[in-house]
Amino acid sequence: MSPAVRLLGLLAAATSTAVQAQTPYAGPLFDAHLHYNDEACVHATPEPACLHPLEDVLARMQRNGVRAIVANSRPNDGTRALAQARAQTQAAGVMVVPFVRLYPFKAPHRLPLLAIPMSNHSAKIPSPAQKPSEAKNR
Repeated sequence: MSPAVRLLGLLAAATSTAVQAQTPYAGPLFDAHLHYNDEACVHATPEPACLHPLEDVLARMQRNGVRAIVANSRPNDGTRALAQARAQTQAAGVMVVPFVRLYPFKAPHRLPLLAIPMSNHSAKIPSPAQKPSEAKNR
């Protein structure tokens, strides 16, 4: 092998190693599908039923550089809690985009999602006891 070819090979290896050794991405993150289901926190019950209260969830996001989330939950209580905690989410530097489930209960099939502006959400989110057809009349 000629010295020129050997030199080119060494340069190519050094260049690829330098590219791989670059600093990893440390910028802000966007979580495009955050679940805050009742397995994480049952919002209607006292503290023992809430393994991950809102303060814990926001602290984890803050520590990991998450600056925006699309939130959904089953039932919709977790999404409501995140969306209604504007002062806390702003203080943590996290923007919440709520996705509200049309059918907020467990089911064996995939459930459709619906994005609803939070200014209108309270009139359109069916409670877990309601059937979706009853929610339309609210």
